[in-house]
Amino acid sequence: SGRDAELWPVALWQQLGKRVIEAGWRIALPHLDEAEQTRAEIIASTLQTTKMPQVEVWPAQPVDRVLDRLAATQGVVGTAGGLAQVAMAMGLPQVQIHNTASAWRTGPVNGAARQLAVPRQHHDRKIPGAVAPDAGDRSSL
Repeated sequence: SGRDAELWPVALWQQLGKRVIEAGWRIALPHLDEAEQTRAEIIASTLQTTKMPQVEVWPAQPVDRVLDRLAATQGVVGTAGGLAQVAMAMGLPQVQIHNTASAWRTGPVNGAARQLAVPRQHHDRKIPGAVAPDAGDRSSL
């Protein structure tokens, strides 16, 4: 995200990442600048195991290469803006995390989209379990 108000705390990304890995998914962490790369590396450092590498911080690369790799994923979890909106335009399954009350203006709009708003005061609670699809390749989320 380009705005600090839209950033989700690293500890919550780590919590979510653990749930996603427990559900059998791999995690790819793209970034478009140094600050995002630093956050991605911090998140990955707490999730990576030497026996089973489930998290990959993508290397710095041109935006078109990031988009090519993004298009090959099974889905996206992200904050409002940037790559999450591009993923929506690509038609990828996704979850958008919004820290502002204006989520209704930027959420997905199509026949299959559903939107759920969770008030800010609930951010300090544990995140519910991640749900993986019943079938399909779980190689990347």
